[in-house]
Amino acid sequence: LALIDALVFAAGLGTRLRPVTDTVPKALVTVGGLTILERAIRRLLPLDPGLIVVNAHHHAEQIEAVIEALSRDLASEAAGSHDSGARSGSNSRIVVSVERDRPLETGGGLRHAAHLFESGSPILLHNGDVITDLDLSTLVSAHTDHTHNEFAVATLAVQQRDSSRELLFDEAGLYGRRHVRSGREEVARTPVGNTQARAFSGIHVIEPDLLATLPDRDVFSITDHSLALAAQGARIRPFDMATAAWWEIGTPERLAAARLALGAPEVGS
Repeated sequence: LALIDALVFAAGLGTRLRPVTDTVPKALVTVGGLTILERAIRRLLPLDPGLIVVNAHHHAEQIEAVIEALSRDLASEAAGSHDSGARSGSNSRIVVSVERDRPLETGGGLRHAAHLFESGSPILLHNGDVITDLDLSTLVSAHTDHTHNEFAVATLAVQQRDSSRELLFDEAGLYGRRHVRSGREEVARTPVGNTQARAFSGIHVIEPDLLATLPDRDVFSITDHSLALAAQGARIRPFDMATAAWWEIGTPERLAAARLALGAPEVGS
């Protein structure tokens, strides 16, 4: 498996989860006894990433404290294990990229943290309000295996499921998106051959070269930038998550559904 770095997006305000997020950042909401952030980081560790960056804004000091404690726990777990298989991720460094003034969205957050990624490795981007049992190594392998596919600047984990927004793909990759409720489509380029609409999971792998293409502005969406790259001819591939479980906990209803599936509902948070 290729060397990988990672970025977990945890800077959002979580306004739809208020009042819970008045006192805690969304990524530190607990589901089944673990915070969503720790779940994401522990899912990343088997990839043995060199660097895991967590971006933060809302209650950033809580994110920093949790990462400091988690880093100690992971080091202790690795030191106490004699099973080499259990030591995956033991060399991973976890740092926080704080967005002091305002949350910068996914594209701006990536740009703000870009200077931290010095290895030249692909970067796995993982939304901080997403829980999944997807084997992330399959996504990374699909992105880095060029045997049967042309080089892609990014590979997006997608599913065929109900969603208010869908990404549009053709035989060359990403070409647009659709707002399901209005039926409005935004097309970056003319589609080629067969097309499909899929829901984005909030998890993707990008090439380090993509960092140099990020626009010179603070706040923007990485999906908007992906469509801009597609318009310029860049290949952005879909990766079918198939039947992998997936939850996004952006609303009280979705949080309750994730808690029901993954453990008893937590009281308070």
